[in-house]
Amino acid sequence: MEACVGEDGFNKVMNNRLDYQLKISCKNCLHKHKKGLELMAGPGRNIETILKWCNELEVLDSSEEMLKHCPDLMKKHHTAIQHFDWPQDNYDVIVGVWFLSYLDATESLDVLAKIHKSLKENGSLILFEPII
Repeated sequence: MEACVGEDGFNKVMNNRLDYQLKISCKNCLHKHKKGLELMAGPGRNIETILKWCNELEVLDSSEEMLKHCPDLMKKHHTAIQHFDWPQDNYDVIVGVWFLSYLDATESLDVLAKIHKSLKENGSLILFEPII
């Protein structure tokens, strides 16, 4: 069991778990170039971990202030997740950490269906949610 003390300890535990899930998920991708999307990216605390496994990463957040924390070279989508124009068959991996809590039940189901269509064949959705 990993020690989780304070926000830094929590972030370390979450990043270790995310790294493990990405390792499992990304080995299923059939090609070398992996494209990812992080939902509700916040201050960018997961970006470094995701970039270990994805050559290209886009971030989505409804807060312009939060997107300022993400690297400038990264494609940033400033929109509410339920209003995002989801491209079809575009991502190898989509990571969402506590993003469903911003949505009601109907919006959650709609967004999850759109995420599914946005994943490439053998793509993965990695979720960390307090309650599903």
